[in-house]
Order: sequence, then C-alpha cells, then structure tokens
Amino acid sequence: MVIFLTCAPEEQLGYDTTMHRFRNSVGQYQFVIDVGLLSNFAADSLLGRGTRVWSGSFEDGTPAVLKDCWVECDRKLEGDILATLREEYAKLTAPNKPNFDNHFLRVIVHSKTQLAGGAEDDTQEMMNGEVPVTDNWLDVVECNYKLQRSHPHEAEYIVRHAFKRRCHYRISFREVATPLYKVVNLQDHMAALRDTITAIGILHRLGYVHRDISSGNILFHEGRGRLSDLEFCRPFSEPGAHDVRAVGHFS
Repeated sequence: MVIFLTCAPEEQLGYDTTMHRFRNSVGQYQFVIDVGLLSNFAADSLLGRGTRVWSGSFEDGTPAVLKDCWVECDRKLEGDILATLREEYAKLTAPNKPNFDNHFLRVIVHSKTQLAGGAEDDTQEMMNGEVPVTDNWLDVVECNYKLQRSHPHEAEYIVRHAFKRRCHYRISFREVATPLYKVVNLQDHMAALRDTITAIGILHRLGYVHRDISSGNILFHEGRGRLSDLEFCRPFSEPGAHDVRAVGHFS
C-alpha cells in the first residue's frame, strides 16, 4: 500500500487532473473558482449525478458558472439540447416572439472530461471495465412513508434504480444567477415566475417538455427569470429511453 501511494499517478489517487487553478497551457479553457460553491444539493447521493455548481471566471476575467456533474453516457448533453432548442426556435417566424436568450442560460463551452491518456472519465473506467455484480440493478430502500388516510399506517417501498454507466461532464454558463429559493424580494419572485412561464411556453411551442421544474432550476438574473437544467428535456414524441422522471414542486 505504501509503495502504491508513493508511485501511483494523480488520477489513481483521486485527483481531478482536468482542473487547473492557474494557466498552464495554450488553447484550453482555464476556469478559476474565485467565489465558491453555489450549489451541491444531493451531490453526495449514492445514485445521484454528483452535481456541483461553482462561480468563478475565465482567464480573461469573464465571470461564469461551472456546472460539474456525472451524466448517463447515452443521454443527450445539456449543451447540445440548448443548442438544438435555440436553432429550432430561430426557424420560427411568429411575430413578436420572446427572445430565447432572455429566458435560458447561455453556454460558453461544454464537454465530457477526458483523462490524461485520452480516455473518457466515466464510471466504467473507474471500475477498470467491470460491471456491478447486481446485474445493472440496485435495490434501494428510499424511506418509510406514512400514508395520511382514514387509518394511517407505515408502508415501505422498494425502489429499483438502474445502475447505468455515467460520464463526467462539465458545462459553463455566462449568467451567474440566483436560484429562486434564495430570492427574498416578492417582486423579484413574481418576475422570475413570469419569465419562467414564458420559457415553458417556448419549450411547448417547440414540442418539448422540461420534466424537472423546481425552485432550484428557476434562476433570477439581472431582473429576469431563466429556466435552467435542461438535461431531462425532450420532445413530446420521443419514446422513453430512460427511467420515468419525477418532476419538481411546480408541476
């Protein structure tokens, strides 16, 4: 063990070699975390996406937000979804249509991360190509629910979660915004909800559904509301290739 800890490369020791605090190369995006962690809700969940959101800036001083998460490898990336929606919306010829960029976040750059050898940083690579002995399924007891009926009783539910291959993904946005649950001014709340309704209308007009609306995914930035976290967004007509998604508090 001592020899391994002494000789092992940084990646095997758990260091994220794709993150750099200072500029050390040419032609790469270098992100410096200068403010701190904006969100890490449920980031340590066993079956979650490990999502953490940081605020900071790029080399030229441009303020930005970095979202770091683990996504299912066969799922379409959030940056690609936003690009597709923007392209399809630009083709609409309706008069006085709302500005797309006023209601959604603007992507600076996004990609799956790669290890030093060029391999994708994913759960399969972390497990040396092995698969879970549970045959791709884990039985997880979520919690005990007390059903509020005429005769309340406890009921335990066993929820089956698919253990799918996940890839390390990063995406950066221009807007350093505030989630709705941290907004204290009632007028700002109403403005954010008004713009969110418009954003949902844009999605429905394009034939898409968001599938994950919550107070954490509604953001307030410079007097306007923006709808974020579109990684679960998909067309109405698209067959379900993934588990059913339970939508948030405002559904």
